[in-house]
Order: sequence, then structure tokens, then C-alpha cells
Amino acid sequence: MTTTVQRGDPANQDAVTIGDAALSAWRVAPGVVWVQTRLPKHAQRLSKRSDSRLVVTGVAGGYLRTFEFRDKTLGWAQRLIERYTKSDEPDQLD
Repeated sequence: MTTTVQRGDPANQDAVTIGDAALSAWRVAPGVVWVQTRLPKHAQRLSKRSDSRLVVTGVAGGYLRTFEFRDKTLGWAQRLIERYTKSDEPDQLD
């Protein structure tokens, strides 16, 4: 299950961050969302998307990649994060 963390003032969409430590997102401008990951497997998936653009890389203090998506919303980012983290969970047998 994804842990969703919302920081900042929900009335100010530019100040809200969603996701968890492994995969998170926030709006940097109207229609522009940045998605950040600390896991290479998520970075690989994000880099293969035709609508993504790598904007930040880092290795000091741990693996870090941030991708930009234009014409997207935080709702879209939330669904993306849920989809990516759901694929990390083992299959549930009921």
C-alpha cells in the first residue's frame, strides 16, 4: 500500500507533495509536475516514458532522479505513483 504524504497548504497546490520517500511528486508550475524517485527501477520506468524529461540527478546522500511531466496534474501523478508502487507489492492470495 502506498503511503501518501501531503505537505504544505492544500489550498496552495504548488506547496503540496504527494507520495513517499521512494516515489513522490509535486507541482512546480501550472500544468508541470515533477516526480522524484530514490529507486533505480522506478527511474528506469520513468525514463522510458515519452512524456518524461530528466531534470535532476544526484548521488550524494543516495540515489536520486527527478523527472518533469508537462500538461499533467497532481491527480495524474497520484495515479502514477499508485500504479508504480502497486507493482512492487506481492500478489495477494485470498
